[in-house]
Amino acid sequence: MFTPLFAGRVTRGVFFASLTVVFVAGAVLAYDAATSRPTPQAAVVPDATAEPTPDAAAFKHVDIDRFVAAERPIKEGTTSLLPPAPIRFVARVKQHPHPRKAEYLYRVLAFFPMDPRPEVNHRMFVTTPGGHIMPVYVEERTAAAIRDGLGEEGRRVAFHGYHMYNYSKGPAILVTGYSTDVGPRPPGADQSGGTTPGGTTR
Repeated sequence: MFTPLFAGRVTRGVFFASLTVVFVAGAVLAYDAATSRPTPQAAVVPDATAEPTPDAAAFKHVDIDRFVAAERPIKEGTTSLLPPAPIRFVARVKQHPHPRKAEYLYRVLAFFPMDPRPEVNHRMFVTTPGGHIMPVYVEERTAAAIRDGLGEEGRRVAFHGYHMYNYSKGPAILVTGYSTDVGPRPPGADQSGGTTPGGTTR
């Protein structure tokens, strides 16, 4: 279980060169309808020897394409650090986890700790329903579970994890689990999860 230890209502941001830290105050981080950022909550990450299954009540489902479009730094050219916010989204596996340093992620965790502190040395690429290819950080046990449990790339998966910061390309997300039970594809979705004009399949 990863639990954000810092919870509060976002009040303002401050800029340090290329870094923006969003300060928080108060008891609860309120849900922001404009950005679809939910209240931080504890997240359950089961034993990675089995397929991680999210606690539906702990993660806010987001339309990942809209989320990517909306979540940008407060100031252009900077990185905005945010209190970790639990989210769930559906996308396809573009590339399995591979080693990658996570300096900015650990910088966020220095400001907004989680208990226990997640170990992150991998990232992977996913393809959103709208066809956008994006990188995501992957927690170590979850990276191993994805490699072992999702044999083929291109599989449609419900990922869950935390929105950690915003940078020039959009939101940075730490994936801490997944589920292959994503339900039927929406009307008009193509094989990559995208939607064709007029809702017709390609």
